[in-house]
Amino acid sequence: MRSPIFLRSLPLLFFVYVAHSRTLAATQVSSQELSQLLAPYTQIQKISADFNQKKFLKDLKIELLSNGSMTFERPQNIRWTIHKPSPLEVAIDNDKISLTTQNGDAPVVIPFSQIGKNQNTSGLSLMIPWLAGDAEQILKSFEVTKEGDQLFSLVPRTSGSLFRLIQIKTASAKGKNPGWIESLTLNETSGDAIEIRFKAVKIAKTR
Repeated sequence: MRSPIFLRSLPLLFFVYVAHSRTLAATQVSSQELSQLLAPYTQIQKISADFNQKKFLKDLKIELLSNGSMTFERPQNIRWTIHKPSPLEVAIDNDKISLTTQNGDAPVVIPFSQIGKNQNTSGLSLMIPWLAGDAEQILKSFEVTKEGDQLFSLVPRTSGSLFRLIQIKTASAKGKNPGWIESLTLNETSGDAIEIRFKAVKIAKTR
C-alpha cells in the first residue's frame, strides 16, 4: 500500500514532469531555421484567403466572432477586410495605412510606424514580414521557439507591445500549401486573445 506522503506527492510529480516535458519540447529557432521555413514565401507574388476570427474578452467573459478575407501582394501590400459583423478594411500600400468603414466616412490614415500600436493593425505587424519571408525582421522583433511539428511561439523582444505571446500553426509539409499559416493566436497583455483561422487559401507564385 502506498504511503500518504507518496500519494500527496503525486500531483507535484506530475506537474514537474509536464513542465519538464514542455521545456524539452520547445526549442529556440535560429535565423537559418526560420529562413528555411519561410523560403516558400519568397517565391510567392500574391496570397489570398478567407478567415474566421474569435476575440476573447477576459474581464467580460465573452467571445466575439467575425469573418473576412485577406490579400497580400509583394512587396508589402495587404488588404485585411472584415465582412461581418462590422465591415472594416485595413489597407497597407508600402508606407501608407488606411482604415475604411462602410459608414461613409473618409478613410483614416495612420503612419506606417504606428502599425504595431493600433488595435486594428497590430496583428499585421507580424503578418507582413512572415508573408514576405523576412526572417531577419521577425527575429529582430521576436524571440521564436518551436513548440511542435507545426506550432511556433513568438515573444516580443521589447516592452510596450500589445501582445505578450503570439502563436502560429503552419500547414503540414504534406498538405496542399505546406508552411502556410493555418492559424494565428494573439495573446494580449491585458489577458484578452484573438484567434484567426484561415481557409480557402489561393497562392500565385512568381515566374
